[in-house]
Amino acid sequence: MAVKTRKLSTYRQHKSCGRILVMDDDPTTTRLLKRDLGKEGYIVEVARYTNRCFEKIKNEQIDVLILAVEAWGAKGHELIPIIKKIDSLLPIIVTSADDSMETAAMVREQGIFFYAMKPLDMNEIKLAVKNALNRKFTRQHASLRREGELQKDFEDEILDLAGASKILKLSKRMVSDLAKKGEIPATRIGQKWRFIRNQLLEWLRIMAAGNQKNYGTLILETMDEGVAVVDKRLRVVSCNSAYLQALDVPRDQIIGEYCYRVSHRSKVPCDEPACPVRKAFKTQRPVKSMHINYDSDGNEHYCDVIALPIKDEQGKVKQVLEVIRDNTEIYNLNKHLSLIMSFFARESKKTLGPVVMNISALIDEKLSRTISQKKHYEMLLACICNLKLMQDMIRNYIISYRGEKKELECNRQYTDLYENIMKPVIKELQPIFFKREMAIEIDIKKQRLVYCDPDLVKILFSNLIHNAAKYGLSNTTIQCSVDINDKEFKLTVFNKGRGIPRDKLMNIFEPYTRFNRDGIRGTGLGLHVVKMIADMHNGLLKSESGFIVRGQPVPYDEFCADAKLCTMKKKDLEKFARFILIIPTHVDAKTMEV
Repeated sequence: MAVKTRKLSTYRQHKSCGRILVMDDDPTTTRLLKRDLGKEGYIVEVARYTNRCFEKIKNEQIDVLILAVEAWGAKGHELIPIIKKIDSLLPIIVTSADDSMETAAMVREQGIFFYAMKPLDMNEIKLAVKNALNRKFTRQHASLRREGELQKDFEDEILDLAGASKILKLSKRMVSDLAKKGEIPATRIGQKWRFIRNQLLEWLRIMAAGNQKNYGTLILETMDEGVAVVDKRLRVVSCNSAYLQALDVPRDQIIGEYCYRVSHRSKVPCDEPACPVRKAFKTQRPVKSMHINYDSDGNEHYCDVIALPIKDEQGKVKQVLEVIRDNTEIYNLNKHLSLIMSFFARESKKTLGPVVMNISALIDEKLSRTISQKKHYEMLLACICNLKLMQDMIRNYIISYRGEKKELECNRQYTDLYENIMKPVIKELQPIFFKREMAIEIDIKKQRLVYCDPDLVKILFSNLIHNAAKYGLSNTTIQCSVDINDKEFKLTVFNKGRGIPRDKLMNIFEPYTRFNRDGIRGTGLGLHVVKMIADMHNGLLKSESGFIVRGQPVPYDEFCADAKLCTMKKKDLEKFARFILIIPTHVDAKTMEV
C-alpha cells in the first residue's frame, strides 16, 4: 500500500497550507485577496488567462478557486462547467458586483461552493475559504481510501521492468526498447516503466497466434482518423499515429492510461448510458454517439465517437476499437446555417411581405388611382425603410461570421471622417429619419483626417445611428459629437428613448442580444459588429444609459447614488442611451486641418 500512504501524506501537507487561485481582472480585488488571505498562511496566486487556470486545475496545483463573474467581460461564470468537468471536487467561490437575482440564480445552479457580493467582506471570504478547504480535503480523503481499496485487486498485476522481462523471457533492454516504440503495452512513470500482467499475457497470446499484432498495428496506421484500442478496464492498449497527433501527447503517456482521461481530458469516466465503449462491450455491437471534448485551452470540440467491438475466436468482446472524429467545424457551420435560415424565415416574412404588398398595390392601375399622393409617398417610404433594414441585417450577419472565422481584414488609411464616412451614412438613413420624424445633429470640434479602415468604420457608424433611430423617441434629435486630436478620435452618439436596462449594459455587445422586442425588428448583431470593428482598431467602446433629469442625462449609477434623485418617480422620467467610441489614430506631417 505504498501508493496510498504517499497520497495520504500529500493530503496532510495540503491541509496545513491551502493553495488558492484568484481569477479576477479587477486589480483592487486581487490585491485585497492576496494580502488578507496571505496573512492567514495561504498561498495565493492570480491567473489572468484561462489556459493557465486549466493547467493548474489539471495538475492539482490549487485547492480553492475564487472566480469573478465580471472577469473577461462578464464571461467568468461560463468557465464553471469546464472546471467541473476537469475537477469535480474543486470548491469554487464566485464573486460578483451584480446584485441581481438573475445572476445569483444562474451561478448557484452550477454547483458552486459560495457566492459573495462585492465589495468583499474579507471575514466572510476567510470563513468560506476555510470551510471549502475542509470539505475538499474530507472528500479527497474519502476518495483516496476508496481508490486504495480498489487498488488492492490490481497491485499484484503491476510489474516493473524486471517482472516484465521475466514473463516475456526477454532481456530488460529489449523490453525497454519495445516499450519505447509502443510495441508492448507499458506506462512510463518518472524514469521507470510499469507494466500490467494481464496486458502482457494478452500481448503474448496475440503474438503466439500468428503474429497478428503486427497486422493489427499496420491496419491502424493506414487509417487517417485517430483510432485507439480500449480494454474492459477502459485503458488504452494501442493506438495509431493519427491519434497521437490529434492529442499532441507522446505514446508512453497514452498506452495504459484510461481512455476518458486521454480523449475527454476528464478525471471521471462517462456515465454508462453515454459511454459508447461501455455500450459496445455490453451489446457486442457497434455504437455511435456525440461527445463534447475540451482541449488544453478549454475550447469545446464536438466529436463523433464510434466504438467497434473486437471479438476473439469464441465470439467474446475482449477489446473495443474507438474512433474519434472531430466535427466541430461542421457543427459550427450547421449552427450558423440554422441561425441564418431561421433569420430569413422570420425577417423576410415581416420585412419583405409588406414591401411586396405595397409595391403590388402601387403598380395596380385601378388600385393606385384610389391611393392619395400622401399615402403613395408613405408606402414608398415604408418599402425603402424595410429594404434598408433587411440590407443591414444581412450585412451584419456576414460581417459577424467573417469576424468569427478570422477572415475580416482592417485596411487602415487616412480619410476624411465627415465627408467619406458620416455624410454618406446620414444620406442613406434619411428615409428612416423621415419615417421616425427624427433629426440628427452633428458637432465636429476639429475636422481632421483620421487613420482607420473607412469601409469598416462606415459600417460601425451606420449601426450606431440606425440603432439610435430604432430605439429613440419620435420627434427627437440624435446627437452625434466628434472630437479629433493627434492621438485619437472620440465619437459619441446620444439619443432619448427606451434606454438600456441597467442589468443588460454588460451584455449589450454580445451577439444575438435583444432585450427589447416590442415591435422592433433585428437580429441583435448590430452592436456586436460595432464592438468587433472597434476591437480591430484597438479602440475602446462603452455604453451608458439612465434618466433625463432637468434636461441633463444622469447615468444609472449616479442616479442611484444621489439620495434626492432616488426619491423621484422613474416612470415619469425620460431615458437615454449613449455610446462612446475612442479609436487611437496618429497624424503625420501631411495631415492638415480642413
